[in-house]
Amino acid sequence: MSQTGNQKKKLSKIKNRAKKLHKQHNIQMNQPVKQYRLDVFLDGWRIGVKEWVNLRDAEAYRVETEAKRIKGEFIAEGRVVDLKTGKIVIIIEETKHKGVAPDKIADGVKAAEEV
Repeated sequence: MSQTGNQKKKLSKIKNRAKKLHKQHNIQMNQPVKQYRLDVFLDGWRIGVKEWVNLRDAEAYRVETEAKRIKGEFIAEGRVVDLKTGKIVIIIEETKHKGVAPDKIADGVKAAEEV
């Protein structure tokens, strides 16, 4: 006995969905492994806010944040961690709040003169 039109449609939908899921799985499995992760300190450490495959991408992110800091945006404290070794590779310092007295020890003597 042959299949009706509705049965053929139903089977083709099931088969197409299985193919789509299989393809998505293959795409995910072939993605490169992320090696660097960004942790940000906002009301406690938020782990894995952003991830990169290459260190140069993480370094480019640091350069972007420094450019934003120069424009006057607030930058939260952060760190880029190597996932294989667990070591901190890049440290991003928090933007100092305006109107706060300079810290001569951390910033040096010239920081007090600039204000």
